[in-house]
Amino acid sequence: MWSGVRVAAVGLAVALSACGGEPIAPQPTPEGVSLRADRTTDVVTQAPHATELLVRNNTSTAIVVAKCEVAETPGLVIVVGFSIEKQQPDGSWSLLTEGVVPSPACAAPPRRDIGTTVPPRQEVSAMFGLVPQMPGRYRYTLSYFASDASAELTQLTSPTLTVTAE
Repeated sequence: MWSGVRVAAVGLAVALSACGGEPIAPQPTPEGVSLRADRTTDVVTQAPHATELLVRNNTSTAIVVAKCEVAETPGLVIVVGFSIEKQQPDGSWSLLTEGVVPSPACAAPPRRDIGTTVPPRQEVSAMFGLVPQMPGRYRYTLSYFASDASAELTQLTSPTLTVTAE
């Protein structure tokens, strides 16, 4: 039994000496709210698919990811809460409207009551965003409300998603 403990102690000592002899301290998470997709690269495929959009709320109060109605048909309300932008050759970003279902144009202003609540100090899957099926660099943008009665929206932009041909 003691030989196993000694081996573990020696292994820990070697690991600590390899990194300067001091344990690595955990890095603090920055204060604020951020958006990320569950991947940074993807490939054009035959079937449409989605990426999970995750919102991290590293503040002391809950927030609500804003969503809006895109279309309403009897018994069905299509709700969207994000837009997709494509990077142009000159480095600028433009709203992607072709090939996006549903269209990113909202039929009404963003609403809090159909949004996704993100509790303080947590990361939540807010929604799924379609992956554009043409090569290029894309980013997702969404907005959120502070949990108070304020109607002011704050915008979040994800890191770039690079889509390549197979």
